[in-house]
Amino acid sequence: MRRAIETLSEREQSLLLLRTEGYSYRELALALDLEESSVGTLLARAKRAFRAAYEEAHDARR
Repeated sequence: MRRAIETLSEREQSLLLLRTEGYSYRELALALDLEESSVGTLLARAKRAFRAAYEEAHDARR
């Protein structure tokens, strides 16, 4: 998992970490200086990027 996280941008890492910690979209926007309306889209992109990186790392180990 660590390798997959490290492939993400700093913003994507922060979004995923803070969301996992229970931050609301509003809190994420404030903490990361983002528009609240774009948090959902950015979070979805970060999740997709993480999933792809994790699957790639997992497949490489086979």
